[in-house]
Amino acid sequence: MLHGIDRFLLPEYIAYCNIKTVTRNAFDGWRAADITNTEAIYAALADVGHVDHLVLLAGSFVAGKVLEADVSYLRRAFEERIWAAVHVLRALGDKLASDASITFISGTLADRPNAYGTAVLAAASAAMEAFARGLAVELAPRRVNTLSPGPIDTAILSKTLGEGKEAYVQSLKQTLPLHRLGTAEEAGEAVVFLMGNGWMNGAVLNVDGGSRLV
Repeated sequence: MLHGIDRFLLPEYIAYCNIKTVTRNAFDGWRAADITNTEAIYAALADVGHVDHLVLLAGSFVAGKVLEADVSYLRRAFEERIWAAVHVLRALGDKLASDASITFISGTLADRPNAYGTAVLAAASAAMEAFARGLAVELAPRRVNTLSPGPIDTAILSKTLGEGKEAYVQSLKQTLPLHRLGTAEEAGEAVVFLMGNGWMNGAVLNVDGGSRLV
């Protein structure tokens, strides 16, 4: 089960999770909901049956300096990640298999925040990793892990950066150890690994091409 899907970016999420073959009916029954609306989350998941794997991808790029940005906007970084995850887990409850895997997505900002209005987003990303470690104990024997991807070249990046994407990408390529961005397929393979490896629990898997090092 994927949570946080934007219906307009569904092909990107299919690639992100490394789903190789998608038939016309592969996503029958999928639904969209405002993840900051508690009632909408519960309503969307009310008729979901058994869940073996849960991947929480929700979270927009919330950027704004602490002394300047509207606080209600900055709160979304936590509402879309921590509190949305809390409500998804509560809505699913025992529908989650006793040996289910749960995968959160954080990001390199958790390790390397910058001075460009990402302090709150970095805090929310780091909180996701801490939350996963706590849940790995609280929800055991269900497994809870976090994927921390570096710069990934997807339509989501284009949506976030708009016309500034090309200049941003070229600048990154000059500084990243591998001189390129990651692909959705590479991130997806990491998600599938966390889903399938029964000995991974409470871990953060960095798939960033070494971007944490520079």
